[in-house]
Amino acid sequence: MNPTCGALTVVLASACVRPVDDNDFPRPDDPHTSSKCTPAWCISKEVPLAGHDLRAVWADGPGEAWATDLFGRVFHYDASGWTANEDIDWFGAAAIWGASADDVWIAGERVRHWDGSSWHTSDLVTAGWQAVWGTASDDVWIGGHAGGLEHWDGVAWTSFGWSQASGYTIMGMWGSAPSDMWIVGDLGYSHWDGRTVSAPVHTLSQVARGIWGFASDDIWVVGDFGTIGHFDGSTWSEVNCPTTYDLNAIWGSAPNDIWAVGDVGTILHWDGTQWSRSSSGVHEPLFGIWGTGTGDVWAAGSTVILHHGVRSRSWI
Repeated sequence: MNPTCGALTVVLASACVRPVDDNDFPRPDDPHTSSKCTPAWCISKEVPLAGHDLRAVWADGPGEAWATDLFGRVFHYDASGWTANEDIDWFGAAAIWGASADDVWIAGERVRHWDGSSWHTSDLVTAGWQAVWGTASDDVWIGGHAGGLEHWDGVAWTSFGWSQASGYTIMGMWGSAPSDMWIVGDLGYSHWDGRTVSAPVHTLSQVARGIWGFASDDIWVVGDFGTIGHFDGSTWSEVNCPTTYDLNAIWGSAPNDIWAVGDVGTILHWDGTQWSRSSSGVHEPLFGIWGTGTGDVWAAGSTVILHHGVRSRSWI
C-alpha cells in the first residue's frame, strides 16, 4: 500500500524534498571499526537475537540511559557501559520514561517503577500498556489497549480511560504542561486540558504511533507509511514524506533538531526547514528514540541500540 503522503498538507508541503546528506551531522568519536558506524550513527549495543526485541529508550543526561525490550528485560547505560538487569521476572516492556535517574517508569504488560535502588511493580490491572509520559514525579500518565489511561499523582493511580468497547489503543503521549497533554493511537488523537480527556479524533490519513512537541502550538506526530503530522495550535497538517516505511517514535532537542525512527532501520531528521533521511547502517526496525541534546541521541529497536553524537568513553 502506498498512501498519498501529503493529502492534508497546509503549510509544510515542501518540507521533505531535501536529498540525503549525513555529512551535516558530526561523526561520532567511536573506537569501533567503520563497519559499525555511519557518518551519523554508531552501534552502541548489540543484543543476542534470541529472546530480545528492544522497544524503547530513555536518557537522563550524558552518560545515563535505559532501554527495554518486549520480553521485559531492562538495559542500563552508565560509565561502565551497557548492562542487563537479569532479575526482572515480568513479561513485556513497551515504553519507558523518567523524571530522573532514580525515578523511572516502564510500561508493558505491567507497570514498574525504579526508585534508584530497586524495581517495584504497580498493582494496576494489566492493560497492555503501550505509552508512558510525565512532566514531574507526581504527574505521570500511562496508556494502552482498550482505552486504558491512568494518571499518577505521586500517591495513587486514577483512571481517565475510555470504555473497553471503544477499542482505542493508545500508542504515544506528550505534553507541554500538566494541563496540556496529547494522546495518539489507532483512533486518532485526544487532548487532556487539566479537567477532561477529549474523545479521539481522526484527522490524519494514517495511524499515528509517536508524538513529540515543544509547545502547545508546535507538536509533531509520526505513524504508518511514513506519515508525519504537525499541529500549529489550531490545525493538524501532514507533511510530504521522505519514506513510506512505518515510523514508530519521535524525539527532539529543539524545534530545529527532531529525530524520527521506524521500520527497516529508518531514521529521519528535521532541521527546522525540511525532513531528510539519515543512514542508520542497520535494517532492523527501530521503535524508540530519546536524547539529552544535539550531540547525545539514542535509538533502539529489535536487537540494536544506536548512538548519535561525540562520546569519549569506550563502546562495546
